[in-house]
Amino acid sequence: MLGIMLLVSFTLHAVQEKDFSTVSYSIKKKELNVRGALTTLRGSTYPISYALIGGKQRCVRVYTGPCTPHSIIPKLTYDPRTYKEHLDLTKVKEITIPYPYATWFYASRGKHRGKRKYLLFQVTWHDKEKPISTYLVEKKRRISGIIEKEGRATDCALPLSCIKTIQFEQMKK
Repeated sequence: MLGIMLLVSFTLHAVQEKDFSTVSYSIKKKELNVRGALTTLRGSTYPISYALIGGKQRCVRVYTGPCTPHSIIPKLTYDPRTYKEHLDLTKVKEITIPYPYATWFYASRGKHRGKRKYLLFQVTWHDKEKPISTYLVEKKRRISGIIEKEGRATDCALPLSCIKTIQFEQMKK
């Protein structure tokens, strides 16, 4: 019986570690040290430094999102790529993913047929005068950086769909 309990607890620990995938790239020295705290869907919080989304800090490509989601799995009536914007992580206070299990999709027509899948997220800015913004990003996009876990710093990449919130510290001028 004790052996089964140990096997179950080891399996649960392994499942929690499975979300993190190690990336084998070195952080460029020209990147700013954007620091913060990353909270996963399981409620674990990790300090993160040199945070990148899709490999970028200052020019993260996002798309204007719908103001209010209509259903759990909504079909977009417009092509999000026509409403492209760029996000600067140094100006972001918090990124929240309110519906991590929902996928927004757009069925493209013509030459490049298929469904493009998007994830909805909300941005709170350090500038208090800016309202909370809603954006879409490709569902396959990952956040990467150096995550401190159990006293060790590790280069990691994590899908945005596994994240509940990311809180960034304000950059000093």
